[in-house]
Amino acid sequence: MDYDKKVQETAFYNYAVAKMEGGRTPFGSSVTMFEDFLRRYPDSRYAPSVQEYLVTGYMTDNNYEKALASIERIKRPSSAILTAKQRVLYILGSRDLAAGNVSQALKRFQGAKALSSQNKAMATECDLWIGDCYYRQGKYTEASKAYSDYLRYSGANSSNRMLATYDLGYSRFGEKRYSEARQNFEKVVKQPGNLGQDIVADSYNRIGDCHYYASAFSEAAANYDKAYSLNPEAGDYALFQKAMMRGLARDYKGKLEIIDDMMSRYPTSGLMPSALLEKAESYVALNRADDAVKVYRDLVKRYPTTSQGRNGYLQLAITLMSQGNRRQAIDTYKEVISSYPTSEEARVASDDLKRIYADDGNLDDYAKFIASVPNAPKLEAAEMDELTFRAAEKAYLNDNAATSKLRDYVSRYPGGQYEPQALSYLATAAVNAGNEADALQYATMITERYPDSEAAEDALAIKGEAEYAAGNGEQALATFRKLESRASASRNIHAARLGIMRVSRDLGKYDDVVDMADRMLASTAIPSTQKNEVRYSRAYALAQLGKGDEAVKEWQQLAEDMDDLYGAKSAYYLAQYHFDNGAEKKARTEVERLVDSNTPHQYWLARGFILLSDIYRKQGNQFEADEYLKSLKENYPGEESDIFMMIDQRLK
Repeated sequence: MDYDKKVQETAFYNYAVAKMEGGRTPFGSSVTMFEDFLRRYPDSRYAPSVQEYLVTGYMTDNNYEKALASIERIKRPSSAILTAKQRVLYILGSRDLAAGNVSQALKRFQGAKALSSQNKAMATECDLWIGDCYYRQGKYTEASKAYSDYLRYSGANSSNRMLATYDLGYSRFGEKRYSEARQNFEKVVKQPGNLGQDIVADSYNRIGDCHYYASAFSEAAANYDKAYSLNPEAGDYALFQKAMMRGLARDYKGKLEIIDDMMSRYPTSGLMPSALLEKAESYVALNRADDAVKVYRDLVKRYPTTSQGRNGYLQLAITLMSQGNRRQAIDTYKEVISSYPTSEEARVASDDLKRIYADDGNLDDYAKFIASVPNAPKLEAAEMDELTFRAAEKAYLNDNAATSKLRDYVSRYPGGQYEPQALSYLATAAVNAGNEADALQYATMITERYPDSEAAEDALAIKGEAEYAAGNGEQALATFRKLESRASASRNIHAARLGIMRVSRDLGKYDDVVDMADRMLASTAIPSTQKNEVRYSRAYALAQLGKGDEAVKEWQQLAEDMDDLYGAKSAYYLAQYHFDNGAEKKARTEVERLVDSNTPHQYWLARGFILLSDIYRKQGNQFEADEYLKSLKENYPGEESDIFMMIDQRLK
């Protein structure tokens, strides 16, 4: 029957509005009819209302990308739509940042802030996230401005006020504005609010660092003491720095006592090589050369491939020379050059050795020795080599994408004096451009040609990540283990242990996962953005090792935040663990928390629905179990094959 088109249009609109309300349906869409309405009646008088319903529907369905796209199509958005747009941009920015898409997140937060007339409180919160984005990009001045804006416009009782103060301290620290940074950290320790004790301890460490840079060594030591008292489990840095302050005050005996205490308390600390080097240098300052020689020998024996180990060899030679042990000193200099021919220590050793042979009138013997060591420092650096590299370096530092001159340098001067640095720049540029193949190639060139150079440490980190991304687990594991054995920088020690943990988790080496996780969690070097992954991996490994009770405690804590990927994963595995162990009531409680959480991590939400159907099936409710699976199969937006395979297996 041919109804009047206006009547039909109104009926369709009223029907679509009525269908907006309904029960819980996995990934069910409440917007399909409205999309169909606009296709049929693009010029309808109801179109503005329908567009608002579309935005609401997309947000209800947790599909904020489509919500944003729908808003952008509205030519004259109402105030309500602009308010929704601000919220959508804020949520998408949060998700982008959690996924590591910092540049995209920054644009979202800036867009949300630009709509401050809609919701000033949300616009102010954007400043906090904008500061976080800039900080991660190394743009500390911009980060400081954003954090300052947040503190200026947020309420005095804002829950994130002290976090912003803490973050502002770090950005100012990055700007080397140490006095102002110290004031921020002092505010944190005075009134930490809801910040954890580990953050307060970290703030005391940074206050100590600020005093150190101001040459206020006693004040620095006092704050390192407070940091250690608050968080002794991760107190290696605080103790080490306290020892350094004693040394700067020329209290070398006190420095030795604290270093010995630090090494006994934290035998696996990444600061051990530095501690041994400082211990030996303290003995030198006390004119206890024999004791210094013993410690230097211990350092080079235990950590021969670290920069501290190489420096220890060099200092050993210098100390032996000062003792008058000329023959031993010459042999040690030669050992430095032969063992680490491409290192900076080898260059210094060759200069010292050259002077010794010159004093003895035996420069010909020196030339013969240098010629006998592959890749040993040349007698004279080629001027053109340096000029070419400096020009390439300047172009790269002005524009990190400008690598053509660096590639030309490497091509024209193979084995050149600055090739390790040039290759390091090229590897970093490749990583930033997302070119894993080139990153692996350049990093491998460094580790094979210049294994003892300063650049080799960062190159191992890049190489391990590239191998892991390419699916070469065993190869990546070997690279990360090599990095851990020689890393001197805290960031690379952490990168090595994180890499070992991830690869071991994938390879089923769960004892190694727990070991690496424990080491990272006991250190102050672990970034807060990775802490949840480490805790989750540890819990997962414990469960695989039959230590379910320990795993459950960790999962329960992580599952409090299901917006976080590892919170969602923990929620799922917590429910699955209870189900596997016959605790169906607990399993159902936990899995319902997951499916009702509106988590953005759709894969783990789907796994939760599948587990819920398993629980219903085991309880004898076959019909409801199958209905969940059918609805999930019809509406799940992802393409993961295992989800559909699990559904089909259960519906047979």
